Amino acid sequence: MEYLERYLLQIGRHLNKKDREDTINELRDLLMENYENFDGASLNAEETMIQVIKNFGAPIDVASKYNSHEPLISKEYTPLFYLILKIISISLPGALVLANTIEYFTNTEETSIMNFLLNTAYMIPSIIQAVVMALAFLLLTFIILSRYVQPKFEFTEHEFNPKTLPPIPQDVLKAPMWESVIGIVGAVVFLYLFNLQPGLIAIYFEGNRIQLLNESFEQILPFFNISVFISLGLYIFYLYKRRKNFTTSTIEFIQGIFVGVIMIVLAQRDIFSPILIDGYDLAILPTIFRILLWVGGIGSIIGNVVVYIKVLFRKEDKK
Repeated sequence: MEYLERYLLQIGRHLNKKDREDTINELRDLLMENYENFDGASLNAEETMIQVIKNFGAPIDVASKYNSHEPLISKEYTPLFYLILKIISISLPGALVLANTIEYFTNTEETSIMNFLLNTAYMIPSIIQAVVMALAFLLLTFIILSRYVQPKFEFTEHEFNPKTLPPIPQDVLKAPMWESVIGIVGAVVFLYLFNLQPGLIAIYFEGNRIQLLNESFEQILPFFNISVFISLGLYIFYLYKRRKNFTTSTIEFIQGIFVGVIMIVLAQRDIFSPILIDGYDLAILPTIFRILLWVGGIGSIIGNVVVYIKVLFRKEDKK
C-alpha cells in the first residue's frame, strides 16, 4: 500500500506533533476500512486505493479537520500564500545572485571563475537572511489578512491527484533540513576562513603572528574548494527538495571519493609552518594530523562506496 503511506506522510506534515501518531493510526484504519468496503470490482488493488484516497481529500484539507487549533492562514488564502511563497523562494535568491554577478564583473579588475564562486558563496548568509525576512513578512501579512480581511475572490484549485504525491524517502535517500542547513553554514565558514581570511588560522610566536598552514596546503586548497562548492550545491538542492535522488547520490559518491583522495594526498605533505612546529616543539602534531587524514580519507572512500551500493540496491528493488 505505497500510496496509502505516501498519503499519510503528507497529512502528517500538517498535523500537530503531539497528536500526529495517534491521528495517523486512526486515519490508516479509516482508509483501510474504506478500501475494504469500496465498490470497484473493475479496479485492481492499487487503483482502488488511489480512488479511496482521492475521495478522502487533499492532505492539507484532511489535516485541517484534525488540528485542534485554527490555522494561522485561512483556507481561502492558503493557495495564494503558497504561490507567492514559491515565487519569493525562487526569484529572490536568483535576483540577488544576478545582482552580485553584475556587480562582480563590472567592478572587479581581475576576475576569475574561482574568485567569482567564492564571492557568490560569501553571499549565501545574506541571501538566506533576505529570504527569511521576506517570508516572515509574507507570513505576517497573510495572518493579518486571514484575521481581518474577507477575500472577495476565489482561487481555482487543481483537483487532487494521489498519483502526484511525493514518494516516501528511503533511509539512504533522506535529506533532513537540519543537515542541509549545517552543511551550508559549514561550507561557507570553510570558504571564508581558508580563502578570504586565511590569516585567522595563525599562532603568535615571539610577538609575530605566523600562519599555521604553509604553501603546501595552499597548493591543495583549490581542490578542497571544488569539493566544497559541489557540497554547497547539493545541500542547497536538498534544502529545497528535502530528499536525495539517484543523480545527486551519484554526484555525492564521486565527491566523497574525491575528498578521500585529497585527504590522503594531504597526509603525505608537510602542511604546517616549520617555525611554529620547531618553536613550540610540536613535532608530534604533524604525525597525529597525518594519521587523522589517512583515517578520514580511507573512511570517506569506504563510507561513500557502502552508501552508494545501498542506493544501487534500492534502485534495483524499485525496478
